[in-house]
Amino acid sequence: MVTTIRRTLVPTRTRSNRCRALLSCAVLALLGGVGLLRAPADAAYAASLGAPRGTCVQAGASKLTARLVAHAHETITGVVRASGCDIGIYVPPGASGAVIRDATVTGALDQGILVQDSNSVTIEDSIVTGNLVRPELCPFPPAKPKGPCIVDAKAVELVGSSHSVIEGNTIADNMGEGGIGVFDDGTQSPGTLGSGHLLPAMDNLVEHNVVVNNPRGCGIVVSTHVVGEAVIGNQIIDNVSVGNAEGVVVADNMPHTELAGTVIRGNVATDSVAPGIVLNSLAPFDVVSGTLVEDNLLSRNGGLPPFEHLPGYVPKPTGVIVVTAELPPGTPKGTVAPLQRGVRLVGNIITSEGWGIWSTPQNHLTVTGTVEQGVTANKT
Repeated sequence: MVTTIRRTLVPTRTRSNRCRALLSCAVLALLGGVGLLRAPADAAYAASLGAPRGTCVQAGASKLTARLVAHAHETITGVVRASGCDIGIYVPPGASGAVIRDATVTGALDQGILVQDSNSVTIEDSIVTGNLVRPELCPFPPAKPKGPCIVDAKAVELVGSSHSVIEGNTIADNMGEGGIGVFDDGTQSPGTLGSGHLLPAMDNLVEHNVVVNNPRGCGIVVSTHVVGEAVIGNQIIDNVSVGNAEGVVVADNMPHTELAGTVIRGNVATDSVAPGIVLNSLAPFDVVSGTLVEDNLLSRNGGLPPFEHLPGYVPKPTGVIVVTAELPPGTPKGTVAPLQRGVRLVGNIITSEGWGIWSTPQNHLTVTGTVEQGVTANKT
């Protein structure tokens, strides 16, 4: 096991190199390259399985453990083999300014990298693979957890973090719950270890990442999970998502929450189990506003399963789906229905899908400059 912590910065690739690499990934994806980057990812994971179990330390206000706990303004680089630990690298409250760069994180039972209630954190040029080996997921209420657990485990996750960057990483072959998550925090939030502070997730950047073969969860998700909180101004730019459950998801799941100003631009989402881009507003008194979906390439994605019961939606391959829930019968008077407003879809290329863009009828979308090839139906 090798874990290094350095305060000196490691040179990174230039942005032009990243763009050229992502263009190659996009071409491979469209040529059927669902397995791209699988070989080096599997090699790193296999190496971690043969490593001796490292020392695990307590992570946060719980009995969950981490292989490494970051400190403020600290740079972490090298190989972190987290076999036997719940989390690979934990960036706890008070560790703002931490940097994870040129690291490989593998073997964690739950999350590879978890940032909680710390701002201006950078995760870049790293490989996160072979994590979520045996996630301890909390049951849905009213069931009580039997021990330490995590509500929602992603390979890389920001919870209650703002002004942070996830850039230039490979997130591949993690066994459950998906790739990258950006959430608010509170007493009951995905990823929190005990009771987190009531904090939003604002102005985070997820850029130039390759998220591959995480088929049990979203490739990249930006979502609210805490009553009364907000997730605002987050950007999902120039990423490649191949072979995940969904490509990119923007979801408002809790009442009295705000999800605003999300930008999804220049991404490739292909060969997802479900739709390539999913925009949801599902709870009373929640508002999703100002979502921009621009210049994305969507191809050969799947459909929502039949149990979603969306009137008029026949499950078949779907590029973009925009779902706003209706209030169920018997809802108390004065309850405000979920709302999505100001959704713009601009200049997207959608190929080889059954539905190009499907939306529930109460949404009002602005769709311009869309190019569709091999698309059989739309409901916008």
